Amino acid sequence: MGVLKFIDYVSGGRQDNYLLAMAIVLVIAGIVIMICAESIISIFRVIIGLWIIYSGIMNLQTTIVWKDYKSRIWLTTLLLAIAMIIAGIYVLVNDGVIIQTIGVAVVVYGIIDVIENVIFIKKVDDYLE
Repeated sequence: MGVLKFIDYVSGGRQDNYLLAMAIVLVIAGIVIMICAESIISIFRVIIGLWIIYSGIMNLQTTIVWKDYKSRIWLTTLLLAIAMIIAGIYVLVNDGVIIQTIGVAVVVYGIIDVIENVIFIKKVDDYLE
């Protein structure tokens, strides 16, 4: 992308400094990614894993609140939150299949998050009535 932006800058005939700066940044980012691909994947894996664990912990806190309100759905939410935490830990410790792990974990996280948001919205509506 950086090379294409640079060609666009040179062939455009206009002095667009933004385009030149973007080209330089993209070329440097591309070189860094090619040289440090393994490190970047490891960092990405850790960030995704921690993000999923954090979301699971936040959902555990929501589960505690729902249990205090005598909600019947708190056990389902507890199991989903535990599943999210386990998925996050799995992403953190399994570096051999990082792309598949991240893909599956993100899909599972998305499904769990949608289910919990629907449950939460339903409970809020029930509580407000």
